[in-house]
Amino acid sequence: MRVATPDGEATLQVPPGMTLGRSLRLKGKGWPVKDGRGDLLFTPTLKLPETLSPQERALLEQLRQARSVDPRRDWISAAAL
Repeated sequence: MRVATPDGEATLQVPPGMTLGRSLRLKGKGWPVKDGRGDLLFTPTLKLPETLSPQERALLEQLRQARSVDPRRDWISAAAL
C-alpha cells in the first residue's frame, strides 16, 4: 500500500495474515534525528464497506464456505482462557 512519509510517498508491504493493531515499520523514513533518520511506524486499520452488491455478497458467502478456519470459533476459544 502507498503511505505518506515526510519526504513524499513510500510503499509499505502488508504481510498476509496481519492482525489488527500490529504496527509496521519503515526504517529510515521518519523525521530527521541527530544521526540520520528515524523509523516511521504505521498501524493499518480496517474499513469495511457500508453496502455490498448482490455479487459481492455472493462472493463473500463463497469465501466463507471455502474457509477451513472459523475465526469466530477461534476468538471465542481464546476469550475463554
